[in-house]
Amino acid sequence: MKQYLIALDMDGTLLRSDQTISNNTVYVIKRLVQLGHKVVIASGRPLRTILPYYNQLELDTPIVGYNGGAIFKGKSNIEEFAKTFPIEEILTVLNEVGQDKFINYMCESSTTVYLLNNDESFAKWFSYEGLNLVLGDLNKTLKEQPYTMIYKLKNQDLHLLKEATKKLKNNSVDIRFWSGGSFAEFYYPEINKYSTLKKVADFYNIPNERIIAFGDAGNDIPLMEGAGIGVAMQNGIESIKDYADFVTDEDNNNEGIANFLVKYFSL
Repeated sequence: MKQYLIALDMDGTLLRSDQTISNNTVYVIKRLVQLGHKVVIASGRPLRTILPYYNQLELDTPIVGYNGGAIFKGKSNIEEFAKTFPIEEILTVLNEVGQDKFINYMCESSTTVYLLNNDESFAKWFSYEGLNLVLGDLNKTLKEQPYTMIYKLKNQDLHLLKEATKKLKNNSVDIRFWSGGSFAEFYYPEINKYSTLKKVADFYNIPNERIIAFGDAGNDIPLMEGAGIGVAMQNGIESIKDYADFVTDEDNNNEGIANFLVKYFSL
């Protein structure tokens, strides 16, 4: 049997709109694992919000988190990897834009979440349970290099954030927008879900032509471009479908992943 690596984005892909995985999808994934394939979660989420689903699927593979910014070993013995953001670069952008332009912002380390203020801006995307919560101006509170740096600005001020990144000394960090453009996050252009997933594939000696990657959003485009088999969700943004080899017949609420895998592997 030829072993495949199957990479699954979470929101809008593996997860239904109610943040659950269907029983049938769980069954299909577990069946593929029993057959010897490697199933890997590749998400923009932090580890703490991935683990409940990882455990539900009874996976033993590494986890790709923070849009490729980290590899967590999970139940594997892979060497962990993390790319954090220098405090100096975060504060340079923050102060160039100006505190008054932000509705809120958030960054996090493995133990702490830093927020400008404790409103509901990030509640939909992140859980702070089990972490220290520090509020206030990052110029005063940030003492460690975080995994993430996410900003929420007034829509008319978004261009200021892009311009501020040009002030960085080494110009290594860029900005991307998501959730309709109201949020923006730091990222390293050379690091993405695919570049990090490739480390996992190499760990298992699985060639690129046997990597199947599922996604629905702009941060999944590198997966579609890089993986041997890129599969965009029917509910995905239109631009990602231009990069995919396949588009699922059904969306994330209607067994899109499960139905594709059943057909592809003739289960």
